[in-house]
Amino acid sequence: MGVIGGPLIILGVIASLLVLYRQPKWCIPLGWGICIIIVTSVLGQSPPFYERMYAGVSCYALLAALGAMTIGAAVAKVTQRPQLRNRVLLAFGVIMLVGNFAFLVWDYIPAKSYAQKSLELESEPAHQCRGE
Repeated sequence: MGVIGGPLIILGVIASLLVLYRQPKWCIPLGWGICIIIVTSVLGQSPPFYERMYAGVSCYALLAALGAMTIGAAVAKVTQRPQLRNRVLLAFGVIMLVGNFAFLVWDYIPAKSYAQKSLELESEPAHQCRGE
C-alpha cells in the first residue's frame, strides 16, 4: 500500500480497536487481516511474501479506508467544518491511486524488468520456447 497506505492501516487498526465496544462490526476487517497473517505467515511453509497476501487485500483496504475516515473526521472536528471530511477522503483516495500507479509504473515494473522479459520472449523462435 505504499508510504500512505501503511500509516492508514495502522490508524484503521487503532480506530477499530477503539470502537470495538460500540460498533463491533468495524472489527471484522481487523480479525480477518489477523487471520490472513496467521494462516499465510505462521502456518505456511514459505516465507510471507506479499504475493501470498492476496486473500487479505480487501480487509487491508477496509482498514486503510477506516484510517482515512479517522483522519477526515479529525480534520472536520478540528476545523469545525463537517463538509470537509468528504473532501479529505477524496483527496486521500486520489493520492493513494496516483501514488500506487506511479510506484507500479516507474519502480516496480522496471525493477522486475517485465518489459525486457516480454520482449525477449516475443523475439525467440517458437521451437526455442517449447524446449526443442
